[in-house]
Amino acid sequence: MLVYDCEIMIFEMKYFWVLMGMSVLCCLPCEAQKKSPLQASYMHQFGGDDGGGSVTVDRWSMRGGVPLILDDGNLLALGFRYSMSDYDFDGTLAEWGRVNRGMLGLASRWRVNDEWLWGNYGAVGFAAEEGARVEDGISFSFVSMGEYRFSDRLMMGPGVGVSGKIDRGMSIFPVIAIKWDISDEWMLASGPSEVAETGANLYLDYRPRVLGDRWVFSVGGSFGSQSFKLDASHSGAPESGEEKLGTAYAAASYQLERGLKFSLVSGYHFYQSYETYAGDGGVMSEEDLGGSMFVGVSVGVDF
Repeated sequence: MLVYDCEIMIFEMKYFWVLMGMSVLCCLPCEAQKKSPLQASYMHQFGGDDGGGSVTVDRWSMRGGVPLILDDGNLLALGFRYSMSDYDFDGTLAEWGRVNRGMLGLASRWRVNDEWLWGNYGAVGFAAEEGARVEDGISFSFVSMGEYRFSDRLMMGPGVGVSGKIDRGMSIFPVIAIKWDISDEWMLASGPSEVAETGANLYLDYRPRVLGDRWVFSVGGSFGSQSFKLDASHSGAPESGEEKLGTAYAAASYQLERGLKFSLVSGYHFYQSYETYAGDGGVMSEEDLGGSMFVGVSVGVDF
């Protein structure tokens, strides 16, 4: 199955500036298979209980794509992703409400020879709190990478990406990808999963044959950041914000007939950071909160 889905996130050097989210399975917020997939999901993040500040978040998202070219291992695909997150802060410096994000991406993958594939992934989109000017929250991402086939079961590859951060210029970062079919039932890969649609993500899938290949059980870890424009209607208010999450998770997915797929997920955000910035990119507030649990569900279909 060829899946392309990824949204480029920038990570500070102290988090290694590495995107483990690119593999044969991934690209910009663009998702495409041999069929046209569509997926909707909902996640609820519980507030922390460590006695300090906390945040409760409800996250809805929809993503999908359609292949434009499928020819002898070559692929060109168009995809989209839209998400809406409702934040409820309690006792924190950061204060924002509902944030909307949308992204349109184009992914290509071309077969150079029997060992190498070359992928290019570009996207443009917006991320803004309700009340903010959407045009002020526009950003872009681009990644180019090679993928080397060591065997029929193992592919790895390096790459480089460039991305704009709202109110803070542009960043260049390295990319690392892996897809390893350990056996007919086990797979280790980087890239988007049922939980981590964006950011750096490494996960292990188990597809037990005894259950007829309809069930997939996953465990993984991810780190991601998302920046967005804030409603700065009050004098002196911050103009942009950023959320960073470090996550450990588990998921169970069931594939029905006719391409339907249902997934249940649960996990723990062991790292949470929320920052606000002035229009010139200067930090106005920065705080790390205690860990918090989350649960979610997703439904997908291939047309």
